[in-house]
Amino acid sequence: MNDSQDDIYGQPPPKRERLRIGLSGKLLLLTVLFVMVAEVMIYVPSIANFRIMWLTDRLAAAHTAALVLDAAPSGMVPESLAMQILDSVGAKAVAMKIGQQRRLLVRRNFSVNWTESSRRSTSSKLRPLDIGYSSIARIFLSGPMM
Repeated sequence: MNDSQDDIYGQPPPKRERLRIGLSGKLLLLTVLFVMVAEVMIYVPSIANFRIMWLTDRLAAAHTAALVLDAAPSGMVPESLAMQILDSVGAKAVAMKIGQQRRLLVRRNFSVNWTESSRRSTSSKLRPLDIGYSSIARIFLSGPMM
């Protein structure tokens, strides 16, 4: 045996050929790539729009609850009715801003996560792409929405 790579019969091992992808394989890979990019470009704005509509609906329900609670004479709303309104809206508290003054109309006993609430209040302008990515993160990283 002359060479250490020869097999037991003294013949060199067969050369390995590179895997070649033909034209149809390349076309298939490009099609899959473009379809995936198109899905992302359609899905992200769609989910951002869904979240904006969901938040708008929640704001409308909270506004209606605030009007109901504010219309009560001298702010006297029975506790059971206030809790029923909070349950129907899906809120923990209802506050109303009149001019430069904010007034807390009703609230449950709860602890506030100050970092989360300050993060929400400091985001002045929401871009659709940011909303889309935060929506996707919320789907995969947290529990169900209220």
